[in-house]
Amino acid sequence: MELKTNYQYTYFIHPFVIKEGKYQKYLLKMLKDKNCKLKIFQKEKDLKLYQYFLPKTREFLFSSFRYGNTKIKKLEELPIETRAALLSKNPCNIFEYTLKKDIQGKLEQTNGIFFRLQKIEIICFSTGICFLAMKTNIEEDEQFSNILNFNYKFRDINNKLIDLESYDNIRIQTDSFESTKTFQDFIYEITRAKCRCCKVKYRYRTLFNIFLCMCKSRILE
Repeated sequence: MELKTNYQYTYFIHPFVIKEGKYQKYLLKMLKDKNCKLKIFQKEKDLKLYQYFLPKTREFLFSSFRYGNTKIKKLEELPIETRAALLSKNPCNIFEYTLKKDIQGKLEQTNGIFFRLQKIEIICFSTGICFLAMKTNIEEDEQFSNILNFNYKFRDINNKLIDLESYDNIRIQTDSFESTKTFQDFIYEITRAKCRCCKVKYRYRTLFNIFLCMCKSRILE
């Protein structure tokens, strides 16, 4: 008997810390990045999120709920340096990273576990503690064992001490990056930054698997 699924996705979290006094500079870098977009939360658009959290928690995590259309427009019209200064006063800022589509594809290999990055967010707290959050799902694979194997392997994708190309004889590929190396470079760019305002301790190079969702799992003979 074999356990299979119809649908699944997993969230991975990579924590990193902004150096003291560099938080505003890091927000400026995010605002200048054309692939990053500041998430603005609105009650009508994000009603479920608005109703789920208590007012104090909502104010802390999603400060933009208190913005009106006029304030949002004024914020967008400000010089980018001024925007970074104002946003640095918020308890939390969330950026969504827009991935380029169909850069690589699956090439000609058929023996790998192919995955898609559905969403990437950078969650920044004013204390300097930040999180790179990634939502992944395996493509065209119902095997529960492959899901577990992928999750176990993907956690170490940023660990330079592990040869990911030969690890367990499984290849991780994605249609958003040319290779695991370019994906490692992407993580480095976000969490270390060219502006040299971040620091990542060695123990944080392993990603944290915090949530696995599977729908309509079943056991087949």
